Amino acid sequence: MRINAWLGLGLALFLTTAGCSKPSSGLPKVGFAQFTSTSSLDQLREGFVKGLADEGFVDGKTVEIDFQNAQSDAGTMSLVMQKLATSVDVVGLCSTQALQAAIKSVKDKPVIFCGVIDPVAAGAATTISEPKPNITGVYNPFPVTEGVEMIHKFMPAVKKIGTLYDPSEPFFGGMHEEAKKACAKNGLEFIVVTVSSSNDIVTGMQALKAKGVEAVLQLPSNTVNQGVDGQIKTAGNLGLPMFSLQPDQLEKGIVATVGVDLEEAGAQAGRMAGKVLKGEKTAKFPLETAKLQPIATNPAAAKQFGITLPAN
Repeated sequence: MRINAWLGLGLALFLTTAGCSKPSSGLPKVGFAQFTSTSSLDQLREGFVKGLADEGFVDGKTVEIDFQNAQSDAGTMSLVMQKLATSVDVVGLCSTQALQAAIKSVKDKPVIFCGVIDPVAAGAATTISEPKPNITGVYNPFPVTEGVEMIHKFMPAVKKIGTLYDPSEPFFGGMHEEAKKACAKNGLEFIVVTVSSSNDIVTGMQALKAKGVEAVLQLPSNTVNQGVDGQIKTAGNLGLPMFSLQPDQLEKGIVATVGVDLEEAGAQAGRMAGKVLKGEKTAKFPLETAKLQPIATNPAAAKQFGITLPAN
């Protein structure tokens, strides 16, 4: 009885978290999975849906989309992918964690990703030109060097910039090395403080301040994104201007951003998925890069920190 009770509870929790399968509608089925909910990942998901619609696949009319969210739990992400591997025709996803779970569980269904920084490091490809046969998508190598140069241009007196990072995120290493090189080239020091959850963000920001950091270039992180509002508030209290590589964060109080068009990146992947539903093979589609957006600024945030924005 006790074992059955635990099994029942586990099944109920999974169905509550991952979602129950709907009765068959006779429509082609696409699963879309994301590791957690952040404004960036949500934009990618919305773009994916628009991209499918561009190819004539509208949710509930000409396609059935099974949306899944692991709520930052790796075990749930694995279960989600096992479910989608047998229940949909095409698996769409955003985030490196979701892609890695798909690599383990989805062997004979097309997988279309977006919101992945380095598909090679994630294990989806041997090289950028050699993805696994059933996998393709849109990757976004964030413009780290441009972000460092943006801060150097806006705050030429700054000597130390910093970021928070979660060491469990596999894509951070490459961005960290690029940031260090860009800082060295511009006569800056790059400081990092580790966090293991969004609960560590306030103390992490305090640690950056204690290490002499004068401005924050927050490198993309799903963990940090979950607490970005608190991070920006803490930065304001500490007198630390924040810059970002994610344009969707600009209105939250970031001084300036340079990054990729996340919604369009999702749409690129969605259009790929639509073509696959029409019968084309994933192997036909090389991996694509997301489009960059130009620097965007928040004059109110700049004024708060006494930063004079360049006229252009």
